[in-house]
Amino acid sequence: MKTFIILLVAIASVCTAAYGQVEKGDSQPTGFNLDQDQLLRRLATLKPFTPDTEGSEPGHAFVVTQEEFRNSLTFLSEEKIDELMEKFDNAVAFSFKDDTQFLTLTRWKDQEAAQRFMKVEDDLWHLKDKQFKQYIKKVIYQEIDIAKDEKALLNRKTLQQDEQTQDVTIFVSARRKYLFECTVIGNYQDSEIKKLILNIWKIVGSSEKE
Repeated sequence: MKTFIILLVAIASVCTAAYGQVEKGDSQPTGFNLDQDQLLRRLATLKPFTPDTEGSEPGHAFVVTQEEFRNSLTFLSEEKIDELMEKFDNAVAFSFKDDTQFLTLTRWKDQEAAQRFMKVEDDLWHLKDKQFKQYIKKVIYQEIDIAKDEKALLNRKTLQQDEQTQDVTIFVSARRKYLFECTVIGNYQDSEIKKLILNIWKIVGSSEKE
């Protein structure tokens, strides 16, 4: 599994920085108006983030610095990266279940910038999947309805290495000034992804108000 996680981190977009933080064991206060530890505990109540063993640590929460976020965009042109960073505010990343599931929450200067980054994420998926195509047995790109006039982008893939395979589901959703990318092990149905996305937004929204 460790080999698959390292490969997955290389292929996924902004969870690269999150995994680097996990490996270093770094943690610091977030620039969000959110309690990241409380948010971590609440997110860990959702499948597939729930710990396998009752009483286990819920996971880890880490700030993603501007430099780390910028480095996650290296497949784009410098001009495009500069344009995106002008609208980027800050980010916090979460890892769950022995660092096998990842969620990165970013905040942008305005709602338009958050929505625009969804398209950038889709571009990054295609670019990285092309770069690592020798490890990808199958890949599907989708757009699914979440709510009225609200969609999420979905990337299902099957990784293959040393005659072993692993299904992975990656999805991205934006609401107001926020956007999150989530990377989970396994193949989930559209209905399960929709439910998870709505529950994540419910937790983020209520945590913001508290």
